[in-house]
Order: sequence, then structure tokens, then C-alpha cells
Amino acid sequence: KNIPLKMCFVTRSLASADPENRQLEIHSPDAKHTVILRSKDSATAQAWFSAIHSNVSDLLTQVIAEVREQLGKTGIAGSREIRHLGWLADKVPGESEKQWKPALVVLTEKDLLIYDSMPRRKEAWFSPVHTYPLLATRLVHSGPGKGSPQAGVDLSFATRTGTRQGIETHLFRAETSRDLSHWTRTIVQGCHNSA
Repeated sequence: KNIPLKMCFVTRSLASADPENRQLEIHSPDAKHTVILRSKDSATAQAWFSAIHSNVSDLLTQVIAEVREQLGKTGIAGSREIRHLGWLADKVPGESEKQWKPALVVLTEKDLLIYDSMPRRKEAWFSPVHTYPLLATRLVHSGPGKGSPQAGVDLSFATRTGTRQGIETHLFRAETSRDLSHWTRTIVQGCHNSA
């Protein structure tokens, strides 16, 4: 199986429970394929996870530049500028504590956009699964919680958005403390700047 590292989702305990903390998962950018790698011990799994995740993170600047070039002056789903994008685990509403699904989250200067997979065609960027205006969105939780992805540490944050249908809440799980910090800081700044 060949999964390009550019925009793949590297995670742990998403598709498969891992009580021994010896697995890592690599989800393809199109969200159609998943490879689960099982290591001999937790330390080896963590080393592989860190190495692959670091490489994927290093490619994000290139991906954002490519998406900007692909979209040109039209922007993305009514917005002009991508501030950040990346994969997060999104808590499935009403499901058990461990039910998460991959979500490609894109933060623009005015919206929080959620996609099921990495859009390949220009037109696909204009059809996110969810669009939440930052003006009506707030970060309501960040930090430790229940349902640990890695040996007792849950790196999650929640957003709450006022919509015509009422309040919509999303609980997202980041894979590293650095990711959590970057996402929460960028969302808070985006909410403040949109006001």
C-alpha cells in the first residue's frame, strides 16, 4: 500500500482501539484507505508516530501554498485566505466516548470549514461538509479530558457556534500538544479578528 505523506492523517486509536499503545494509523488524504502499523512496544510506536507526524506537519506550508495557487483569486468557500489547515479527530455526536472520525479542518480569515477528505478539485473546496462563521464561533474548552488517545493524555478542544438551527458544538482531538496549541491560538485569533 502506498499512501503519500502529504496531507495524510497520522493518528493513534482512531480506527482501532489500542489498549497497549503500540499502534499508529495513517489515513490517506482521500479518507479511503487506512494503514495500521503495530510496533513491538509503546516506545517504538511513539518514535514512529513522532517521525511520520513531523514529516507530515513540515509539508503543511507547501500544501497551503499549492491550495492557494489552485484556487487563485476566487479563494475558498467565500473566504479569501487560508490561515491554517490540517487533520483533527472530530467526536461523533451521540456516540460512545471513543467514537472519533477524521476531519480536515480549514481555518480562513472568516470561517471554520470542515471536510470529510482533502479536496482535489477546485470545485470541491467550495462544498465543505460544515461552514461555521468565526464571528459566531467560540473556543469553549481546551486541554485534558476523557478518552485518551495516548497513554492518559487527551489533547482536545471544543468549539461552539451559533447557527440558525441553534448552537452547534464540535469536540476536536489534536495529536500533539503543539498541534493543540497552534489550533486553539489560531482559532481564538481568528474569532477576535473577525469581530
